[in-house]
Amino acid sequence: MYKRQLNLGGGLNFTNNPGYSAVPGTIDDNAGSAEDNMGEIPNYRAVADAQSFSYNVFVGVDRYLKIKKVPNLMPYLGVRVGFAYGLNEMKYDEYETMGKSTAETYNLRGAITFGVDYFVLPAMYVGVQVDPFAYTYNMTTYKPQEGLGNLSADSHNFSVLAAPTIKIGFKFWFVPSQLREVKCCLISLIPGSERVVGDFAVYSFPATV
Repeated sequence: MYKRQLNLGGGLNFTNNPGYSAVPGTIDDNAGSAEDNMGEIPNYRAVADAQSFSYNVFVGVDRYLKIKKVPNLMPYLGVRVGFAYGLNEMKYDEYETMGKSTAETYNLRGAITFGVDYFVLPAMYVGVQVDPFAYTYNMTTYKPQEGLGNLSADSHNFSVLAAPTIKIGFKFWFVPSQLREVKCCLISLIPGSERVVGDFAVYSFPATV
C-alpha cells in the first residue's frame, strides 16, 4: 500500500547587536617610540550597530511504501524544494564611516529525499533521512557603504548524500475528514550536515493511493 505525504516547514531568525561608541585611551599618538606608551590604556574602537534577519521555507512530497511483513517499518522517497533569505546590516558610530554596509543572500534548493520511519509505538516513530542528490543556487550581494555600487556573486552547489537527519516524531489524529492526520517532527541534524535547520513542525496531509 502506498501513501503520499505533504511536508511544509521553515524557520525565522532575527538578531540585534547594539552598537557602542569608541572609548579613548591614554595612549599618546605623538609619542616618539612604543616605549613611551608602555603601561598606557589603548584606544577601543566603536562596536558596530548590527542587525541580521533570515528565514527559510520548504515544501516537499513523500511517497511511502508499507511493507506487509514489517508493518511498523515505512521507507519513503520524496522531493524537496526550498527557499532561504538572509540580510545583515552594520554601521559604526565613527567619523570615518560613510553610512551603513548591507549584505543580502538567498538560496534556492531542490533535493531528492530518501528515508525510513519505524513506529516504536502506534503514535511515536523514529527515523533516518538523507538527500541522495541536492542542488543549491546562491546569490549574494554586498554593499560596503552607502553610495557605493553593489558587489555580487553567485554559486552552484551539487551535493550527494547531503543533510543526514535523525528524526523523532509523534502522530495526532483529528476528527475533520479534510485534515485526517497531523504529524509533528522534531528533527536534529547530525554534526557536519550542510543543511541548517532548527526545530520546526512538519504538517502531513496523507492520502492513500
